[in-house]
Amino acid sequence: MNRIVPAPTKIIKHQGRFRFDTEVAIVMDDAVAHIPMLPALEVRDERHPHPKSLHNHCTVGDSLDVWLRPLHQKTNTKFSIVKKIPSSGTIIIFEYTASEESESYSIDVEPQKILIRSSDGPGFFYALVSLEILIEDGEIPALSLFDQPQFPWRGMLLDCARFFQSVERIEETLTHLSRLKFNVLHLHLTEDQGWRPDIHRYPRLTRIGSQRLETQWGHHGIGKKRQYDGIPHGGFYTQEELRHIVRYGQERGIMIVPEIDMPGHAQAAIAAYPELGVGGVRRPVLTHWGINSNIFSPSETTLTFLKNVLDEIMEIFPSPWIHVGGDEAVKTQWKWNREIRAIMKQNGVTNAHELQGWFMNEIQNHLSQAGRTAVGWDENLRTSISSDMVIMAWRHANHGVKALEKGHQVLMSPMQSTYFDHGESTKSSEPLTIDQGFPGNQTILLKDVYDFNPIPKQVPQENQANILGGQMQLWTEYVPHADMADYLLWPRGVAMAEALWSAPENKDYATFQKGLEGILSCFDAKSVAYRFPGENLAGPSFEIPSGDTLVEPHFRLDSIAGSPRDYQRLQILFYRGSGRGAGMLHHIALLGPDDEVLDCREFTFQEAPFFGSFNRMNVVTLDAGDLVSLKGCCLKFRASAIHGDKAAHRRPPRGLTGSMILRYR
Repeated sequence: MNRIVPAPTKIIKHQGRFRFDTEVAIVMDDAVAHIPMLPALEVRDERHPHPKSLHNHCTVGDSLDVWLRPLHQKTNTKFSIVKKIPSSGTIIIFEYTASEESESYSIDVEPQKILIRSSDGPGFFYALVSLEILIEDGEIPALSLFDQPQFPWRGMLLDCARFFQSVERIEETLTHLSRLKFNVLHLHLTEDQGWRPDIHRYPRLTRIGSQRLETQWGHHGIGKKRQYDGIPHGGFYTQEELRHIVRYGQERGIMIVPEIDMPGHAQAAIAAYPELGVGGVRRPVLTHWGINSNIFSPSETTLTFLKNVLDEIMEIFPSPWIHVGGDEAVKTQWKWNREIRAIMKQNGVTNAHELQGWFMNEIQNHLSQAGRTAVGWDENLRTSISSDMVIMAWRHANHGVKALEKGHQVLMSPMQSTYFDHGESTKSSEPLTIDQGFPGNQTILLKDVYDFNPIPKQVPQENQANILGGQMQLWTEYVPHADMADYLLWPRGVAMAEALWSAPENKDYATFQKGLEGILSCFDAKSVAYRFPGENLAGPSFEIPSGDTLVEPHFRLDSIAGSPRDYQRLQILFYRGSGRGAGMLHHIALLGPDDEVLDCREFTFQEAPFFGSFNRMNVVTLDAGDLVSLKGCCLKFRASAIHGDKAAHRRPPRGLTGSMILRYR
């Protein structure tokens, strides 16, 4: 029997099997069809009650067609929706049952009938997700299953501000998250390097703030000059696109939580409206990474601006939670500005940390009056922030413990276990990630994620209920496009799903690894470019001369170490060998035994795999399509030397040797 991931609470096998016939009736009365798709968070949040008018959610009946598509694709069964049990044929019954456990569900499978019980929309959805996993050759073994989540907040942060994420990309991410029973997507929408949501009252935010002139590549070490790609980058979401994302998430039980960062990480907004910054200085949208000292002024003008922005954000996002940042706010400019010192005196605060607390309380009160709750990063604990703010502990779980002691509800997101912009290896063949550039930063292995527990051992029983859950983070400074995002997210995100859903007594890493194979096979079918597990095989080396010469190496896979015959997917990591140059991949193709093209990729400069000390991305994943084996296949690519620094364009690019590492699936 296929293993359900994340691991369910209880499962008992019976004799017999249910077979999906050509047609199966879905029995659902109006009461079930009208159940709203409310995540557990909105149901359980008694401490911060929210007006019902905020919910505006779709219902089970609205979402059912979306839910049934994977079952139809796997069984080719036609599903019909009826209100009463038919006299013959196989059926799936949706039955409401009262439960205090939000998002819980039960399944009873008999040879002619499947009975699904739940008290809420997400519970019914998760039941169908589990059923789809259990299907083998059009059948499901007879069984009884009960399942419920360990935590009500099971989330992911996606940074859309450093590198813009398309609506289609967000939809793909939501689909993967929903199949793993995540229920929150936290969209980081504003940064120094880009402002992404369209705000009608302030059109320059997207006209100016959403575009940057170029982007830093590589790490900026101490004493080293920053390097840039010289390519403009930008993008923004219309309000209609954001509402579409909200709806897409609701249909799959996922709440979209927006983040408008303040008072730091604000240079894109200041570039659009200089009066929002300290001293009204005109600045560009930032083009490099790192903590930046240009932050919002705590003036009445800025507060009015932010409240107006949040009003439009709240019109788009029905989430009861609005993330307002509060992290990495360098307040040097506040300390030396005469007008800001007057604001401090007027409001009875004596230092910059207290001033940030006053500033954030003004924002929090505005949200509270609208029936929303503010979420902020753990640096807010340094300030006089109200305990009504939910604290997201990112620097270390200990900050979450301190927040609990101060009376806050807490979301655990410690970077040591949940920051997936950190890689799984620091080897030179791996794509460049943020942890490779800073001393003391660490890799995060699959097992590190699986072992993550949002409840630290030192938290007393009476405080544990105030830990809402946790989430994984994908910051995108070194994640320029979707393939790199998938490479960092999966399969570690699968481990995070089980860490947040399954109770400790239901978890076992060895069993999880066996069940993971089924999830990866689904990723294979959808060509998801996750990080392939298993052995790294040394591939061939090649030479790229200096200048503008293109080289086109051609290799038979049979001649490379390891046998490709039992595999259909190939992952290639390019890396620089000797020489001071840098390389760029222009084109790569996987050819069949008769030189037919099985898969190929063409790259623009902005998205291309680079191999050098600055590489933004150097991994490519290719699929053999309908071919059952890679035996006899060839790999062909086109590459050239490039400038690692746009200032060096006056001379020919330097040559280098390159090498490959291969992984098969």
